[in-house]
Amino acid sequence: MTHRDRNDLQQAIEHANQLEESGQLAMAEAEFAAVCEKDPTAAVAWYGAALLAAQRDDYGLARRRAEKLVEVDPLAHDAVGLLGRICSAQGEFEFGEKYLDAAIYMDPESVENIVAMGVMLDSRARWLVQMGENGAADYWSRAETLFRRALLLSPYDAEIHFNLAVVLGQQGEDREQEEELEEVLKHQHNSPIARELLEWIRSGKPTYMPICNSTAEEPIP
Repeated sequence: MTHRDRNDLQQAIEHANQLEESGQLAMAEAEFAAVCEKDPTAAVAWYGAALLAAQRDDYGLARRRAEKLVEVDPLAHDAVGLLGRICSAQGEFEFGEKYLDAAIYMDPESVENIVAMGVMLDSRARWLVQMGENGAADYWSRAETLFRRALLLSPYDAEIHFNLAVVLGQQGEDREQEEELEEVLKHQHNSPIARELLEWIRSGKPTYMPICNSTAEEPIP
């Protein structure tokens, strides 16, 4: 590949980033994918293409791209973490945990990967409950530990406080759950789901418990 070819690919990646930032996601994904075809070693392009495929719920394509990304750059924690998040979204919790654990080992201060691991453990716990199997309590306890760890790194993140509130509620820690929901409202005043959940808890009514990493923008159904 000539120097000019590399410059052209770099410009294409920059253009794809601009398209993504402006909300033109389909065009951005196509641009990233085109770069991947021309240069299979372009880790940045593989990441962008995988992430955008995952955002539109095409997890099969996203996973293939993420696997190629990890093949190209196996020591990049963001690449390994992305693959872990995609596996988790597919319900392949063992693979998700494997990759996310590796990503956290590579970068112990990656809030994104720590939170993703907590979200995956919450999903795994719910699956066990749905299947009538034991072990959910251990996963919720581990998720709580991870969310608390993430808050040490990012103490004002409303989404992390919300995720922690969810797993505390699953463990019957009502008072601590209330405190975390109050923290959510301190940092995100327009969170109807946090406000309504808090009101329901205080009224003593049984609550619908949203999953971790809920948008915190939608009301309780």
